[in-house]
Amino acid sequence: MSEMAEENKKFNTDKITLKVGTTGDYKPVSFYDKNKNIYTGIDIEISKLFAKENNYNIVFVKTSWPNLLQNTLDNKFDFAICGITKTEERLKKCLMTIGYLKAGKTFLMRKEDIKKYKSISDVNKKNVKVIINPGGTNEIFAKDNLPNANIIVHSINEEIPSLISKGEGDIMVTEVMEGMIYINEFNNLAIPLYKTPFNNKEIGILMNKNNGKLLEELNTWLENKIKDKTIEKIKNQFIQEHK
Repeated sequence: MSEMAEENKKFNTDKITLKVGTTGDYKPVSFYDKNKNIYTGIDIEISKLFAKENNYNIVFVKTSWPNLLQNTLDNKFDFAICGITKTEERLKKCLMTIGYLKAGKTFLMRKEDIKKYKSISDVNKKNVKVIINPGGTNEIFAKDNLPNANIIVHSINEEIPSLISKGEGDIMVTEVMEGMIYINEFNNLAIPLYKTPFNNKEIGILMNKNNGKLLEELNTWLENKIKDKTIEKIKNQFIQEHK
């Protein structure tokens, strides 16, 4: 049985159903657990809580980073939430809520290479294998800042840390939050530059420009949940302290 079918079993038919786009490949914000047939993560809990408190049903719709923007423009869902960085390109074409989480690019690497890769210039060399997932800001960052590196595109984002751990690549361009998860899963990985990310961005919820009313509702709700520390509490459920 598909996840959507399982969600439908819980529906109250008197409620409006929101379709929520999510990639399911980006810990700790959106991850699809194949064994349990459910989505988990910070953004999943945020969207579920929003639906509960505002009298909506909710259905998660699978999307991908290469297709995220076009799926939004095509109204495949009412909004998308999966650790989406607010960028000029996205804001030109779509609506995005206020930022509710911080984002910052950093490098995931093996512990043995900490002294070797201390800066962008250390990584921006032809003999350094940098593995990225396609379609998102990690790819943009790598292409803008690491033109001389050996950039390898791997379509399954959650597999990249394992490839770095096994030595099939040297560096993964990632967000600090994501890196925190993987250094706890792989004992030989590190994010030594986590305190000084290469940029500082905000994460927001993405939607079609026709959804202005929903944007206002989400913004008001997010403002309250940021203020009363609910968002912070949800985040802390998924992110462990740095080792």
